Amino acid sequence: MESITVSVVIPVFNRDWQLRRALASVINQTFQDFEVIVIDDASTIDIKAVIDEFNDERIKLYRNKRNLHAAASRNKGIGYSKGEYIAFLDSDDEWLPEHLRLRINYIKGTDLGGVYGPSLIYKNNVLTATPKARILKDNETMLEYFLGGRLRASTPSLLLKTSVLKKFQFDVNLKQQEDYNLLCKITREHRLGCIEESTTIVHNDEITEYRLSQQWHHRSCIDSIKDFSDIIDFDILYSYVFNRMKSIYWNSEDRSYILEYLKMLNSNINKRGYSIKILNLNIRYGLQILKLYEGLFIYITRIKLSLKRLLHFRLNMQSS
Repeated sequence: MESITVSVVIPVFNRDWQLRRALASVINQTFQDFEVIVIDDASTIDIKAVIDEFNDERIKLYRNKRNLHAAASRNKGIGYSKGEYIAFLDSDDEWLPEHLRLRINYIKGTDLGGVYGPSLIYKNNVLTATPKARILKDNETMLEYFLGGRLRASTPSLLLKTSVLKKFQFDVNLKQQEDYNLLCKITREHRLGCIEESTTIVHNDEITEYRLSQQWHHRSCIDSIKDFSDIIDFDILYSYVFNRMKSIYWNSEDRSYILEYLKMLNSNINKRGYSIKILNLNIRYGLQILKLYEGLFIYITRIKLSLKRLLHFRLNMQSS
């Protein structure tokens, strides 16, 4: 059997022209030793017709009998893969031509479990870079790296050893952040490399309905933190929780998630044996700050409304 260096896994649901763009970016890679595993997640449109346009035997199509969502579809793709490494690409994103070559050159001959990197974001016809990615510091966990605001190791940037992915797979219970959850699991046992150059384009105008809504965002964040709460620095966790709570207030999101974050934080406090009294004082203080933010926001909104009314009144007076 002929060996393959890279298996590219692309899950797709009801996207045709986006998939065509993604596949074209793979076919145009300067590194050509790959197979492409497309997992059709029970689409109601003809995905096979898009595949047939390329007339390339390296592209293989598998269809789910029912909609399983991205994480489970990627896991199935891992099972079908024959390459030494697996790279992931979302059906609405694309790679620059050097993407695979840079990663293979980086990881070959090392004991790394995989490679990640930053992305370029395409939104409203403008291409912008995400924050710079970097290697983890000594004793820094991947979760701390993510929560510290330096995330940028999204799914389309990943190239991982197939042997690693046979053991660690995507959590099918998560609707978001399943890629970050996967990396947190992998980095407990394997080192990952980082390529600082952005070779992935994420099409943000399709970051699907605000990436499946903020409800799933908060739920996935809370579940992931619970899974790895024993290895995260508490100061980072504490800061992250209050930033999320502040965001919920500012963006008028579901306030019930504030309580969910506090429950998760309190559970972490109990595990660590910290002084509940001191931390409860800090939590109350934090909530007061959030209420102040909310009160200030309402106050500013009322001032703006009053100014609009005053301006409207003056214009009416001038015209009469």
